[in-house]
Amino acid sequence: MKKLVLTPVIICLAQICHAQDGQNPLIDRALVFDIVNICAMVLVLYLICSFILRLIQQHLNYRLKQKIADKNVAEHMVSQLLAEKEKDGRKTILQWFFVMAGIGVGFGLINITKPLGLHSLAIMFLSLAAGLGGYYLVTRKSTL
Repeated sequence: MKKLVLTPVIICLAQICHAQDGQNPLIDRALVFDIVNICAMVLVLYLICSFILRLIQQHLNYRLKQKIADKNVAEHMVSQLLAEKEKDGRKTILQWFFVMAGIGVGFGLINITKPLGLHSLAIMFLSLAAGLGGYYLVTRKSTL
């Protein structure tokens, strides 16, 4: 019974979707503008939440260290609990530099060539991949 009802509904929906007059949705400037705005809002929201999460994490780590110091815990136990992973800030900064440089080069190429549609996305992906590839090559040579 369900198949008998579902089949005509799917056929009707397929015909309705086929009735659109636009063949290339990426030429529609309003759609591209909305997509870029949505992506930008999600990115900004992620950055804000990440910042707040880091602040809370730093505060909780500080409180933990204070409580451990107040309880007079054994020294070897404290060193094991408070051992932090060493992060190389220079590598993080270098990674962000290459990513931002790749994005900047991509936007520059898009501005120079002024392509429409998927060409601009391909230019951005290739330039971002080239930036990450450059970061890989620089870090690989520095560790050898």
